[in-house]
Amino acid sequence: MRILALILLVFQSAHALSPEEIRAAIKAQASNRHPDPPGDFWKNLGPEALPVLKKMIEEDLGNVERTWLIEGLGHFNDPEVGRILESRIKLSENDVFTKKLLASLIHSQGDQSLDFVEPYLSSPSPHIRIAVARGIRAHMKSDRARERLERYLAVEKESWIRDRIAKVETDKDRGGPTRRVRILATGETGGPSEALAEPLPEKDWAGEWKGVYLMPGGSGSAKGFLKKEKEGWRMELILPKKKRIELKASEAEVQYFQTDHYHWIRVRGRKTDTVFTGNRKTN
Repeated sequence: MRILALILLVFQSAHALSPEEIRAAIKAQASNRHPDPPGDFWKNLGPEALPVLKKMIEEDLGNVERTWLIEGLGHFNDPEVGRILESRIKLSENDVFTKKLLASLIHSQGDQSLDFVEPYLSSPSPHIRIAVARGIRAHMKSDRARERLERYLAVEKESWIRDRIAKVETDKDRGGPTRRVRILATGETGGPSEALAEPLPEKDWAGEWKGVYLMPGGSGSAKGFLKKEKEGWRMELILPKKKRIELKASEAEVQYFQTDHYHWIRVRGRKTDTVFTGNRKTN
């Protein structure tokens, strides 16, 4: 989750993220062993993320990144997403990916996918059966889908499987997403708003932050060091195999954010049109 704050650019910019920024945000998540973004991660990337996703999923990928992209496709209800996922399900010889693909297809297409996924309720793999049944319960609303799920549960012999399916939460059950990115303060206006936890006092913004640096020529991981001066905040950036970059206080625009478990800063270079976004864990 260390570079998740790339999505915060959406909230602070009048224009949508570029394909390069979207790609960097997605790859940053995939670089984590257990990606755990806010529930609105894909929504906040905007519809421009779908063409990027389509290109990325055709590339030579590792298992973690492929799984992450499969999950991402499920957040877009474009009919072409359904066709992409169905074709991959037909070709899949791996139960883990088949399960992920089916869950994503149901999330994306809802009731429209029932005819395709229904046969998988008879799969010899219990995990595939669970994925389909949980998807039907969470993302399908038709009477036909509900009746089919009830028929399946009536003949499912394994009680642990029925228990797993019974515990699935639908959007209605949980009242919609609860983890949201919130702006608490900025270097220009101050004034914290509602917080998820205690915000970091401005005096404590100084020091090291780990994150990502976006520049016109690309992006990469970086460490940023903030220092308070009379004119504002000065930042020194360290990028792998590159010279240190210094943003003078007169050039750096600093903003602060907070999510459930992290403090975030976003530092924009006014002259260079660059952005550093970094985080620290909350206590």
